[in-house]
Amino acid sequence: MNDKPHGGQTNLPPARVRAMLFEPSTRVSSGRDVFELVFKHLSFVLGVFGSVMILSVVFVYLRPPVYEATAKVAIERGKRATQRSDLELYPLEPAEVIMSEIEIARSRTVAEEVVDTLGLPERPVKNTFGRRVGNRLTSLLDRLGLVTQLERREKLILMVQKDLRVEPAPQSSVLVISYRAESAGEAAEIARAATESYLAHHRRVFADNAAAFFQERVRETNRELAALRARLRRETDPSQSESLLLNVSVVEKEYAFYRDKWSTARAEMAADKSMVNVRVVDYPVVPGQPARSRLFYLVLAGLGGMILAVSLALVREYLDHAIYSARDIEEFLDLPVLGSVRFVAGGPGESWNGRSDG
Repeated sequence: MNDKPHGGQTNLPPARVRAMLFEPSTRVSSGRDVFELVFKHLSFVLGVFGSVMILSVVFVYLRPPVYEATAKVAIERGKRATQRSDLELYPLEPAEVIMSEIEIARSRTVAEEVVDTLGLPERPVKNTFGRRVGNRLTSLLDRLGLVTQLERREKLILMVQKDLRVEPAPQSSVLVISYRAESAGEAAEIARAATESYLAHHRRVFADNAAAFFQERVRETNRELAALRARLRRETDPSQSESLLLNVSVVEKEYAFYRDKWSTARAEMAADKSMVNVRVVDYPVVPGQPARSRLFYLVLAGLGGMILAVSLALVREYLDHAIYSARDIEEFLDLPVLGSVRFVAGGPGESWNGRSDG
């Protein structure tokens, strides 16, 4: 069936014409169409962009700056974790070593030591508007049984675990330990305490238990030796005395052996802290500037605001079913336009943006 007879007439039923007119618009098909769309909805785009920028400026200037302090720790692979001079019997893969150290640094034990060592629960808290609103909301949710309100110490431990960042430096065996806080001094203080707690926890995790083993053996052989000597003093049979003397001599040698091993193990445990395979490259210092400047956030907000404004303009154009030009008629009805006239609503200043095509 031919829907377009000669003379520009159409035999399309009115219902089909209405359906074609009220279908979602598909006017945007190229980059040029996007620019035309932006200029068509210029006031809308500028309004959305300006609103985003105003809110961003208010947020950036009301939000306190955040400072970041960083420490760097080098890990010697292929060495024992507690004695750098000894090689591992079964060397681990580099990724396994790095991930193991990251988990040790981010453990709850390290966070607890940081909170307790620095006495964070006893420090005064800034009574800001946002904190007051958050505390009241948390109390309300706790009374309703929706959340569990934690003690201050527990909150600080979880906060340190969450905000402490431990990441491997690219193409190296160096761990980067960083912490962010609203105070530059507090960020450096917590980062340093976390680094030192991590080193101490590393030594405890990989500590050799030989000292405890040899200590127990020294106690057992000492008790055995004392019992043999007591029997030897009470013994009157010469043959039994010779057997007991032989046993005493054997146990005395065992006692001397275990005592020497115990002394060596204690000396290794009390060795210098540098005898581990983890060493600090850089300790954190008080940062002189925030981690991100306000200009960075404003530029980021500007890009996001522009993308949001254009996206909303595209959605608005997609849902717009009005006819604005001869091109819209050709696309929607698939009919040629022979001509158009300018529509004047109430005067020379109120006219439809049409054009004369002939």
